[in-house]
Amino acid sequence: MTRIITYKSIKANYKSPWYIPYDVLLNTIEWREFRQKIIDRDCSKCKVCNKEQSEKTGRDYFRKPTVQEIAENSKEQLVDLLGDGTLFVKMKNAPIVGIKTDSPTILHVHHKYYILGRLPWEYKSEALVTVCHNCHVKIHDEEMIPVFVDDSFKEKIDLTPCDRCNGTGFLEQHFHVQNGICFRCNGRKFEEFIA
Repeated sequence: MTRIITYKSIKANYKSPWYIPYDVLLNTIEWREFRQKIIDRDCSKCKVCNKEQSEKTGRDYFRKPTVQEIAENSKEQLVDLLGDGTLFVKMKNAPIVGIKTDSPTILHVHHKYYILGRLPWEYKSEALVTVCHNCHVKIHDEEMIPVFVDDSFKEKIDLTPCDRCNGTGFLEQHFHVQNGICFRCNGRKFEEFIA
């Protein structure tokens, strides 16, 4: 299980904030709170495909049932309980609240740009957007996420995305290990930052 810590409690262990592994930063209270604000602002849905986050109970993930699944489940049925042709109305089933899924929708908070040396939670909220893992991968496949030297946005740095996660910092198929953070780049996203 991943331990959630404060930034203040870890920064003394590193030469500078730049040397703190990105996966460690993503487990700080500061990031978790900022991330949740972005997800809440975006109504807990991917802003690209509109999918909602799967609910997790223990080790299992559940998705919301479709309208059709809810309708099927709530139909009254005639049943021959005695086997003599006498039909009885079967009571409706309990409402479905979730359907177990092996392919959950995991929401990420995507930075539209980066500023060199900036901590993940030190951005204006408009610089981030909630996306599901699949849309996050697609964004990184189709776009180069710009990295700027400072807030002036005048000087851009060209960096090479991690060849394992393509710059997303996550591997969905490993969401059960380290919350899916890429084990090659430790969530740092770019080849130049892999130690």
